[in-house]
Amino acid sequence: MRASRWLDRVPLRWWVIAAVAALLGISAVFGGLNEAERADDGPEVVSVAEEFVGPELATTVHSVEIDTAVTGRVGEAEEGNTYLAVSATVTNLWKVSSITFTDLLQLPWLGDDLAKAERVVYADGELGVQVNPNVPVDVVFIWEIPTELVPEDGIIPVTIMAKSFTEDGDVTYGSYWSSPEPAAVVELDATR
Repeated sequence: MRASRWLDRVPLRWWVIAAVAALLGISAVFGGLNEAERADDGPEVVSVAEEFVGPELATTVHSVEIDTAVTGRVGEAEEGNTYLAVSATVTNLWKVSSITFTDLLQLPWLGDDLAKAERVVYADGELGVQVNPNVPVDVVFIWEIPTELVPEDGIIPVTIMAKSFTEDGDVTYGSYWSSPEPAAVVELDATR
């Protein structure tokens, strides 16, 4: 009888705190409340010509061309530079057309100043690329880089970026895609 009086005297709040502490203690035994570890912390690796489906755009990287002139697309590279042109097919998965995707493919190994493509053109060299919803478009991402930065083995790692969707309640901003993060990597062989 004495034990039951003692139990009645303990406030309910203390019992709740004790239950939560016990739950946390048990969860700690099984790895805590952290998310499960990923097998690999880096971006997904995709093969050449394999489609990567991101939240906004689906991207298939086909090939790379390294030359001082990218025929039909831009003029000659400056002295000591070369063009690196990556051919890809891009499909807009969102409901609104977009012209802001020059940061879709990046070359982080070139450093921050050169990582983003200088321009994106249609595969036939025409400027003014726009990706419309659910319409695949063949495009070329072009970088002009110092020739000495081209890897000797001809293997060009290309990072496919994925943006996050932001829905703003303000009339002036609305909803938009921003903050690109590395999502996938494809290695292209420039020697082929």
